[in-house]
Amino acid sequence: MKSPKRYKLSLNILLAILAIAVATLPVLLFQRQQARMVQEERHKLELWAEATEALAGDEEEHALNLILHIIQSNKTIPIILTTEGDSIVSFNNITLPPQSDTTALLKEELKKFRGGYPPIAIDLGEEGRQYLYYADSSTLRELVLFPWLQGAVFVLFVVIVIAASIGARHSAQNRLWVGLSKETAHQLGTPISSLMAWTELLRAEGSTQEETLREMDKDIERLQIIAHRFQKIGSEPRPELCDLCREVRSSIAYMEGRISRGVTIFYDLPSEEEVLLAKLIPTLWSWVLENLIKNAVDAMQGKGEITLHLERRGNFAFIDITDTGCGIAPRNRRRIFAPGFSTKKRGWGLGLSLARRIVETYHHGRILLLRSEVGIGTTFRIKIPLYEK
Repeated sequence: MKSPKRYKLSLNILLAILAIAVATLPVLLFQRQQARMVQEERHKLELWAEATEALAGDEEEHALNLILHIIQSNKTIPIILTTEGDSIVSFNNITLPPQSDTTALLKEELKKFRGGYPPIAIDLGEEGRQYLYYADSSTLRELVLFPWLQGAVFVLFVVIVIAASIGARHSAQNRLWVGLSKETAHQLGTPISSLMAWTELLRAEGSTQEETLREMDKDIERLQIIAHRFQKIGSEPRPELCDLCREVRSSIAYMEGRISRGVTIFYDLPSEEEVLLAKLIPTLWSWVLENLIKNAVDAMQGKGEITLHLERRGNFAFIDITDTGCGIAPRNRRRIFAPGFSTKKRGWGLGLSLARRIVETYHHGRILLLRSEVGIGTTFRIKIPLYEK
């Protein structure tokens, strides 16, 4: 039995082959029709030639009427009638610019005609032969272009359908993320309120050290920030002009006290006197940094080093977060930002996906996997625009 992935791949290949067949079939059918029309047009001109021969042979008077009828009915086929010495006797359905050298232009057209269909010879008896050169009629030329136009329209239609399908899928994912985020924020509200009440009760009883209560207050405040973050997902929060260095220092300071003691965080930041202004949504921005640091701690299994480097390059700030963890296997590097992808036994695989959404959608920046080596470590880079005061 085929696995779902293989079945989906086979179905996609089948649909692609079917789409190509549908796009090719009209071209083949119209090419066949084109060949038939070519034969019909040549037959008409051969009939004209036969009528001319009949006229030259002094056959019945209806031959002249036949010739006149054919000439009058030909409104689309360009023709040039010449003698054996290539002198042009007459032409029809050839548009020439006014006040031009008609003879020279007809000679050029005659060269083009000779590169196309073979001429039809007209035997005039003692008067010699004449040759009828012709090209595709305007109707036939339009017919030749029509299947390609139809094919292009079909391909465009397929592209639109695919784009619409992808857009619908992304929209469904976005709606799911928004719904989960808002529901999470709602569910966090009750326990946060309860924890606040308990800390106040403990403070009133005086049975708990004030230092412990202050740490509990910090964690409750952090829970409120987390709930606020989830509330902002899917909405249009307004960014604030913030000092990027200060926000990065704040996130590092918070994480240093809440990660394994076996992990050391080194950071290389501009001096405190240098201010790098960026338009940030602080609650969401800090979540990105904290999520990357937490992922790094998990990759090192609670023991190793994390280096955070921040520098300015022109109108952008570059933040590199490097760990000494297990690294990312080459086969997984293209999928790490995909929703639901995770190498951990626990987790939903939404961390990096949401981080990318926050950086790119809300902060107009970019987040990418800069480099990773199995057994050596990984570096993620964030690029974010800077602003002047």
